[in-house]
Amino acid sequence: MSDQQGWLNRRNFLIGLAASPFMLSHDVLAADNTNDWRKKLLQQRRELNLYRPSTKERYNFCYWTPESGYDKKAYLQGAWLLRDAEYKQQHFIDPELFNVLFLIQEWLRREGRPSDIHILSGYRTPEHNFRLEKAAKQSLHMQGKAADIHVPGVSTKLLAAMCMMLSAGGVGIYLDNGFIHVDTGKIRTWRG
Repeated sequence: MSDQQGWLNRRNFLIGLAASPFMLSHDVLAADNTNDWRKKLLQQRRELNLYRPSTKERYNFCYWTPESGYDKKAYLQGAWLLRDAEYKQQHFIDPELFNVLFLIQEWLRREGRPSDIHILSGYRTPEHNFRLEKAAKQSLHMQGKAADIHVPGVSTKLLAAMCMMLSAGGVGIYLDNGFIHVDTGKIRTWRG
């Protein structure tokens, strides 16, 4: 594919998204809407490659396949990686959060961009969360429904824009700290 064809494909892809009358939440993604690119991606094998810089752990795992659905062992691997590493506690992680991370990673791959998602924070115990100065008192991190992520080689602004385009939950933009927050709660955006 020539550079011009690649540019046109990306341009048409983004124009098509911008022309949508509304963005779909994960609740709507569950509906039968086969023209939605997110729905199509979620119908394929869902594999994640995640890295946790604080613990130097890397997991590459397939947590869902069309043939057998969710894989319990792979889910537990992902939940372990998103544990509160500082307070050494594991918690249930919302499978929709894995779907959000999968859509982010797959979009980056298909765009030919770096796709190595670094998990800076996943689940947080209430004690850990309350100790953090700017953390929301009702943070979805405490429910296993949020992650703070960074992708080396991808600007925080671009990553935030891409995550807002997903419309699958909240997106917090922390430009000064070089990461974004994604969650499976209500669709909203804020700057930290």
